[in-house]
Amino acid sequence: MDVKNFDSMSALKRSFSRLEELLEANYKKLNRLNVFPVPDGDTGTNMLLTVRSVNDALRKMQGQAGEAANFAKTVSMAALLGARGNSGVILSQMIQGFVSHLSGSLTQVKNSRDLVSSWAEALQEASEEARSAVLKPMEGTILTVASSAAKQALAVSKIAGEDLESVIRSALEKSRATLAETPNMLEQLKKAGVVDSGGAGFVHLLEAFYEGFLRKELPEALKSHPWLDEANELEEIPADTSYLDRSNAERGLRYEVMYILETEASELVESMKTVWSEIGDSIVVVGSEGVYNCHIHTDEIGPAIEAGIAVGAVSNIRVSDLYDLIEDSSSHKDSDSRHAADRSVMEMDTFDTSYDNQEVTEAAMVAVVNGVGLGDTLVSVGVAGLVEGGDSMNPSTQDILKVIESVKAHSVVLFPNNKNVIATAHLARDLATKPVEVIPTRSVLQAFSLALDFDPYKDAATNASLMREQISKVRYGEVTFASRGGITRDGRTAFGDGDLIGIFHSEVEVVGKDLSVVAVSLCEKMLLEGDELITLVWGGQLSIDEAERVARDVQENLRDLSVDLLFGGQPHYPLLISIE
Repeated sequence: MDVKNFDSMSALKRSFSRLEELLEANYKKLNRLNVFPVPDGDTGTNMLLTVRSVNDALRKMQGQAGEAANFAKTVSMAALLGARGNSGVILSQMIQGFVSHLSGSLTQVKNSRDLVSSWAEALQEASEEARSAVLKPMEGTILTVASSAAKQALAVSKIAGEDLESVIRSALEKSRATLAETPNMLEQLKKAGVVDSGGAGFVHLLEAFYEGFLRKELPEALKSHPWLDEANELEEIPADTSYLDRSNAERGLRYEVMYILETEASELVESMKTVWSEIGDSIVVVGSEGVYNCHIHTDEIGPAIEAGIAVGAVSNIRVSDLYDLIEDSSSHKDSDSRHAADRSVMEMDTFDTSYDNQEVTEAAMVAVVNGVGLGDTLVSVGVAGLVEGGDSMNPSTQDILKVIESVKAHSVVLFPNNKNVIATAHLARDLATKPVEVIPTRSVLQAFSLALDFDPYKDAATNASLMREQISKVRYGEVTFASRGGITRDGRTAFGDGDLIGIFHSEVEVVGKDLSVVAVSLCEKMLLEGDELITLVWGGQLSIDEAERVARDVQENLRDLSVDLLFGGQPHYPLLISIE
């Protein structure tokens, strides 16, 4: 390699662009590999979002004065602030360590041999930075795969001379071999019959480096991904898998808490990590120039956030219920042919909500909603503020807070409308500057029904008192696709990957292949004496003709009830159903 003509910035840009392509193509398979509660339930998604933030930042600075001088800083900060989940935070630290070391060392490079050594040392730095960020490193994970690859690269660089390809290829081959061994290092992986998903993502990183630095395709022998092919075959979850049992203590800590911490006192960050070590695990804290991305699994949401507030300024708070995320994986199919695009990866429609002309009232309603049609429906019954979010796109605490503070009211009634958002909603309540009452709605249909009795001239507490009495009376069902096999609540009917399932009270009640048949059967399961109205909300996967056919079939089979059909546009669920 001609070191005089080597452009590290261009090589890294090509590499990160290629990494985004690889993760975009395979993130769903990486997610699927994570079939037990490890530090990150959406490994592929979180790694993709992290590298996407890097590429977005690089596109914005392209052609600007000082682009080359600020390259390493821009990449590091973008990776840090854009990191999602445990795997995303670890990847951000790897990117930061690699780019910072390579950019800094190139000023001392005199020949191609030095360049080869610098590349191997940069990979070693990436591995060490990532490992140092994890409070309790675990072998059999991405850390192990990265460490083995870096050691291999260093060893080969000492005898490779000017041959950078041999160094990158040897690191990639070693990472693949180590990845294959991860089930022998972690009992959970062995039991589930998968490799570590984060380690599989790291293999993509080295593949991207190979193509980005060498400007050539991977050798045929290194193009296969048997672990990803096997991910497609993961259909049945063993009945003895403990995390499916809500009562089983082996499920581990419930909440994932993440936020950005800004502080100039690095020694105080260590004290925060000490506090965290007493209340949780999967602790990862990475930072640069006084800005830290912090991640923990815990049952103590409040203390986890207060530990950060005690040492600096906290922002971009995100809380996820890991139990519910795991359970959701058994009722959502990832295939694009059955669902709208993954909302945490793809851009979703934007709500056109203006607060400037709102009348100042004693109370206002704020709702989390996924789907423009559903948003319009809620606005029509008086909801003043909408927060974009739901399945696969849980809003951050900051997202919810922004809307709470924007609506023109002295107090707020907040509808989370998703079981994964309830914890975040309570946190937003605690941080808000005005009184907030959280109504623990799990469906937008509950919010729609409760909103009909809302009085904006009474305070939130008064409204919430009535709503809490009524919420249990609002019955709703959901129709979606199964992502793995299972059995209905009564134990009589088995279903497979891709079957339509009807869910009521969080239990699979109905199974079928035809949407109308499943919808009618689910309505019959939900009916009580005296019911008068069925509301069907159709999602983004259906055409209006398909939705109207279902409504006609429901009406023909349940002639004593009125049937309303509304457009929701929601992803994942072709139909939402409420009966009252």
